[in-house]
Amino acid sequence: MTAASPSSGLLSALRDTWRRHRLLIVVMVILSVVAALTQVNLRGSLLGGTGTGGTSSSEGSLRTCSDAWTVFEGKENATEIMNLFRSEVTKAVEERVQYFEKPSNWKCMDKEPSMPKLRALAAKLPGWHYPQGGPGAGGSPLAFPLRPVLFESSASVLGEFLREYECKIVALDARATYAVLTGNDIDAPCLPGACPPVNSADLAVRVGAYRERLKQERSRARLALERTLHLLRSFDANYQAARDIVCLQRASLDLRSELNLLADTTSCMPKIWDALTSIHDRK
Repeated sequence: MTAASPSSGLLSALRDTWRRHRLLIVVMVILSVVAALTQVNLRGSLLGGTGTGGTSSSEGSLRTCSDAWTVFEGKENATEIMNLFRSEVTKAVEERVQYFEKPSNWKCMDKEPSMPKLRALAAKLPGWHYPQGGPGAGGSPLAFPLRPVLFESSASVLGEFLREYECKIVALDARATYAVLTGNDIDAPCLPGACPPVNSADLAVRVGAYRERLKQERSRARLALERTLHLLRSFDANYQAARDIVCLQRASLDLRSELNLLADTTSCMPKIWDALTSIHDRK
């Protein structure tokens, strides 16, 4: 009686595996062939890379956090920047709230209401312009065509504006010492070279307080905007139904007016017929 050879045992195990997992083996073979032919890098494909050690395409498309070409460019006073941000956000939010509060201004035929203040804010955002070919006129991305600003774009436009504001706050925090030396940490900054001297003890205290103020402003601005957008979403949720009801009411009023006009016209018809009949009899 001869012992079974290792090769025959291996073949038996392979045949048993093939019978049990035939479908899985076929799928794995197909995927291996496709990967070999197309040279697909699975990890690179999932992460947006171009190959082993390549740069992620999403990583390459990330915009740098900068205040260049924004409404905050060239501004260093923290109070002025904060007031500018609040003013622009207030304009866009008030425009939307006033539109919701005045159903008499709703237009039933126009599906897309105009939001001029929201569009004006979007036009100031470099990230809301199409990047085509290369730099715009004079290197400004604001020279590129503007992306569509729809009625539903309010949250996206305000979110982009918040991103630019946070970038500016980060830049201010990085230049905190310079801000204190030039008085930009207070409401009344001084001109370079004309600022009163600041001793080291005062500098340390003011820099720390200035950075803490920027940190709190950054967190409060995001929280306040999120709460505002949450409130506006409650208006958005009921807007379409309310608009349909208002338009239905207007249509019913128009129909009633037309029926009243038709009734008045019908009531006048016998008099016209009598006049025609009397004239015919005279002839």
